[in-house]
Amino acid sequence: MKGSYILLIEVDQSIELIVRKNKWFLREDIYAYVGSAMNGIWQRVSRHLRKNKKKHWHIDYLLKFAKIKAVVMYPGKREEELSRTLSKYFEGVQGFGATDLRLKSNLYRVENIDSFFDVVKGFLNQDD
Repeated sequence: MKGSYILLIEVDQSIELIVRKNKWFLREDIYAYVGSAMNGIWQRVSRHLRKNKKKHWHIDYLLKFAKIKAVVMYPGKREEELSRTLSKYFEGVQGFGATDLRLKSNLYRVENIDSFFDVVKGFLNQDD
C-alpha cells in the first residue's frame, strides 16, 4: 500500500548530526519526521524500526541517536501536504529530508505533544 507517515522521535540529548555535506544541531526534544513510501508503507516503517540497516536517508542517520515513540500512517500519496501542514504549527529543521519535494524540511520540532496530536487528528479528519 502506498502512503505517507509521521515518525514521532525523541532525541534525549543534544546532537550535531552530519550527513554528507549537511550539518544539523538538534537539541534534546521531540521531533516529527514526515516520510512516504510509494512501494509499501508497512515495509518502509518496519525498516525505520530496525536497528541494523544500511543508511540511505537523513532519517537513518538521526535514528542512530533517537528513539521512535509513535508512528502515524496515512494511506495515499500525501507527504508534501502533510509536511506543509506540520510546517504551519512547528519549527522545521532546515534542509532535513524533503530533498525530492518543494519544502524546506520534513523534520519538525514538537514543543507541545498535545498540539501535535491535535494537528494529526485534524489531518486525519480532512477525509471525513
